[in-house]
Amino acid sequence: MQSQRRRVADLVAAEAKNTARCTVTNLEIDATGTEFEGPPRLDVLVDGKPVAQINVSGVQSKAVTPDEIGAELQAASADAKPFRVDLSAVASPHLIELRFANDLWAGQGKPGDRNLFIKSVKVNGQLVPNSRLHIDNRATGYTDGSGTSMYNNGSLWVNGPFVDGCV
Repeated sequence: MQSQRRRVADLVAAEAKNTARCTVTNLEIDATGTEFEGPPRLDVLVDGKPVAQINVSGVQSKAVTPDEIGAELQAASADAKPFRVDLSAVASPHLIELRFANDLWAGQGKPGDRNLFIKSVKVNGQLVPNSRLHIDNRATGYTDGSGTSMYNNGSLWVNGPFVDGCV
């Protein structure tokens, strides 16, 4: 054992370094939206557990038709702001859920709609590619080259691993 002390110490140090490299400490969501009787709310869940609730400020909605609603959200997307969530208390997350759970619409022929736009998602400062973002279904919203538009209650799922080479 005496002859292996250095080797054991090196193995322990390498494992500690690898664990630190694989730790997820923060999440950044660039988001905005359209407000109707309040701002859009985004619930952040990691591996099924709630970790944050964000009221996303946006532009006041005055849209009436579906085309106006889409144009209004597209215009709002230019003003996306970063929201940071501390994930240091979560050990090795595998799945992040961004839940839009407070859609509100004035109704047919009336002005006002509450929608959410997520421009980007970053974990530990690294941009999560669109290929790892999944929306519940087309009735909830969609992801394209500009980001994710959410116009009905639903979730955007972000799949790990979040650090390259880590499980």
